[in-house]
Amino acid sequence: MSSEAQRRAHWLASRDLARMELAELREALKLTQAELAKKLKISQVAVSRLERRPDMHVSSLRQLIEAMGGRLEITAIFDGQTVRLTHLGELRKHAAR
Repeated sequence: MSSEAQRRAHWLASRDLARMELAELREALKLTQAELAKKLKISQVAVSRLERRPDMHVSSLRQLIEAMGGRLEITAIFDGQTVRLTHLGELRKHAAR
């Protein structure tokens, strides 16, 4: 990720850390659905559907965020203690036999 992209991502996160819809994030990054679809090798209609879904697999969300140039991190918070969950949504290197 370039330093400009990192600055933009930091600004976006700072601007509205509490809530941001996927479509708003994509638009803030100046990406069209068609551009994102090309990166994901899916149709523009499929991107539209993903953006409107109320629930999705973590792996799908990770792919979407990475296609936008970001990195997905998932944390759990317990009484002020933060735990980063590292294995969720990662593709397995070896298929189950």
